[in-house]
Amino acid sequence: IYDPYGHAITLSAYGGGIGSKTGLYKIGNTIRKLTPRECARIQGFP
Repeated sequence: IYDPYGHAITLSAYGGGIGSKTGLYKIGNTIRKLTPRECARIQGFP
């Protein structure tokens, strides 16, 4: 589980489907995965 205000995890290509290797982030009391759009933004895409 990662902090949303810390460093992002390393994103890698993997054949397990969208969101399978994005890591878990704790937002308040909720734990969730990154969306494909959030993954793109971490990598510098608009």
